[in-house]
Amino acid sequence: MTKHKRDFAKKKVRVIRLYCSGVSFRQIGRLENISPTSVRRWVRQYAQGLPDAASNIQSASVVELDEQWHFVKKKSKALDLDSSRL
Repeated sequence: MTKHKRDFAKKKVRVIRLYCSGVSFRQIGRLENISPTSVRRWVRQYAQGLPDAASNIQSASVVELDEQWHFVKKKSKALDLDSSRL
């Protein structure tokens, strides 16, 4: 592999890492001196190689309830939640 191809591959990896860190397409383009369209295409190509997330979904047998519900339930009469008025 030539040096240019290695540098290009490293740039793609940096782009993907930046995107996964929450940086926008436009900002990545500015940082890496490439077009946001190229960033979007590289991210899409990378994502197509990932396994489907829906295949990993399992049904839950345990449900955890938030204790805030009890507070809201208690205060529902005072807040009149049914009529959407405070």
